[in-house]
Amino acid sequence: MTTPHLFASTPRRFDPTHPVLEGIPLRTDPPDPNGISAQLWKQFQWVADTSLKTDFIQGINNGTLSPVSYGQYTVQDAVYCDSVIKDYVAARDRAETIGLHDLALFLEAQRASYASYTSQMMVAWHLRDATCIYPGTEMGNYIAHEHRITQLYHPIYTIVSMIPCSMLWAWLANNLQSTIKPTSIYRFWVTENQSWHGAYALANFVDEWFKKNPYDKPKAEDAFGGSMVGECKAFMAATQLPAPPVRVAEMAMSGQGLA
Repeated sequence: MTTPHLFASTPRRFDPTHPVLEGIPLRTDPPDPNGISAQLWKQFQWVADTSLKTDFIQGINNGTLSPVSYGQYTVQDAVYCDSVIKDYVAARDRAETIGLHDLALFLEAQRASYASYTSQMMVAWHLRDATCIYPGTEMGNYIAHEHRITQLYHPIYTIVSMIPCSMLWAWLANNLQSTIKPTSIYRFWVTENQSWHGAYALANFVDEWFKKNPYDKPKAEDAFGGSMVGECKAFMAATQLPAPPVRVAEMAMSGQGLA
């Protein structure tokens, strides 16, 4: 009997085969090791190493991760996706307005993926909508990071902020491939997240873009590094008991019940 699972591979792993991208030449081979994307990855490799050591990822590796923690992470991931849909719409529209059609299509592909995933998640987990979910401090900070990058920077840096999502999950899955225990019920997570195609497509797009356009290194580091840290801290938070929302905590202290 096959063990059932839901949404093991996040839609934040960019899909280079999305129909909206038809006609755009995409490279899914490894990016230039001296390119900007590779440089950013090397700079924040320490975050990937830290992520690999988290209780969440090692729990996947050993098969000891609590299903409660896995579920907690999954629903928080859904509220993240739902929250940043608006950011991708804003970045897409800005790109289109200034005549960057290919860039707009990349952002539209990501928006569509987020919207589809969030809708499926709400049905599968019997949730009314994302407002039911308390994202927690770390996921809330990650959401705020994406919003700030979209609001303050050129739309290309929204794409830069997307690379860590795809690249980190693939890197983790490939690192676990040779160590995951045969008995781990989370083997599907490793199997379904090993593809580099999405990460490579994004990295190559960004590298080619900055060969032709100005590059702001501090902004790229902010976008890329903030997303790497956001991913890592979300893994960490998933195995910790989250603090309740302030409103609930205050009501409990005052003896009030929940409406």
